Amino acid sequence: MRAHERERRMTGVPKQRLNRSGGFSMIELLVILVVLSLAAAVTIPSYKSFFRSMRLTKTAEDLAHYLRYGRTRALIRQEPVLLAVDRAGRTFRLQEARLNNDGETEFLPLRGQWGAFYRIPSDLELREGCPEIVRFSRDGSIGKAEFCLCASKECLSVRTGIVWGQAVMLRGCESE
Repeated sequence: MRAHERERRMTGVPKQRLNRSGGFSMIELLVILVVLSLAAAVTIPSYKSFFRSMRLTKTAEDLAHYLRYGRTRALIRQEPVLLAVDRAGRTFRLQEARLNNDGETEFLPLRGQWGAFYRIPSDLELREGCPEIVRFSRDGSIGKAEFCLCASKECLSVRTGIVWGQAVMLRGCESE
């Protein structure tokens, strides 16, 4: 009995398979690549919308935090504070009342992170109708305002004046 026949009887595998190396064939690799490409093509758009939704939520939460911090600062310092919104520049920041050299009150950016410009991501839209200035009084009151942020078809609004002195984040916009 020849050696290859003996090996075949012992393993049950034909001679051609015994001589083949242990790698994948080109066709097997191409099939795997096609399957992975199809899976990526299906999942990537959903990841994009997921991350856009996360940026929308984070931006709305950050705006609500700015509003809450402005109210708290006005209460603690007993000085008026403003949230200045620049729709064209897609920014907002907090400003506080200070006396200038002439003894007049002017509003200047807060020092530190709260006075820095907060930039709204470019793939989000700040809808028409939001106020340019939100004023926080010494007693903690905030005027009624709505900021509507949208990412494609999903919108979140940050509203003030619903509950006394609070900033609330809600799904959808009142203007819709």
